[in-house]
Amino acid sequence: KVAATTETPALDGAALLETRCSICHNTDRAKQSKRTREHWDSTVSRMIRKGAKLTDAEKTVLLDYLSKNYGQ
Repeated sequence: KVAATTETPALDGAALLETRCSICHNTDRAKQSKRTREHWDSTVSRMIRKGAKLTDAEKTVLLDYLSKNYGQ
């Protein structure tokens, strides 16, 4: 049997923030920031280079969520 894992694509930006970003740091960091979409893209791309596990589709969902809820 194969158990469900976090490799299953998440369709919810809030869930991605909580499950993927919180592996390395508290999500309050993101929730207290107000950034442009371009800045969020740069930040998320940097986290991916440091090892965050996000597919391209998940990155887009996360960027949409961050921009909408924590954007400038």
